Amino acid sequence: MDKYTSKVTKTSTCWNWTGARRGPYGCATINRKVRGIHRIFYEYYVKPIEEGMVIDHLCRNTLCVKPEHLEQVTNSENAKRAIPYRIKPHHSKTICKYGHKLVEGNLYYSRNSTRRCKTCMVEYQRKYNKD
Repeated sequence: MDKYTSKVTKTSTCWNWTGARRGPYGCATINRKVRGIHRIFYEYYVKPIEEGMVIDHLCRNTLCVKPEHLEQVTNSENAKRAIPYRIKPHHSKTICKYGHKLVEGNLYYSRNSTRRCKTCMVEYQRKYNKD
């Protein structure tokens, strides 16, 4: 475990992994298999991870490996806890790339909640239908 703890910086709150990453998570290779470093620390300091369970970062810092900040939960519980942190702040863009104002009367919300300029959509449809 020493080779892993040497890559951890302890702060007043979290133990931050400074080694390799895979996306937002720290990772390490064990027996030629890449594993999440938070899972390795949890299993070493707390207990084995049950089948089908995931490790939730209670501190919301995905590089944290402090055992007190890690909890074994179901994937659905982990997703429920993450929802408030996934909500993006209010859109700051006020003008589309063609110069139209993005105000409530000129907005279309697609299925995935992205905002689209209605003026641009109407112009595109006119051009598409003309051809």
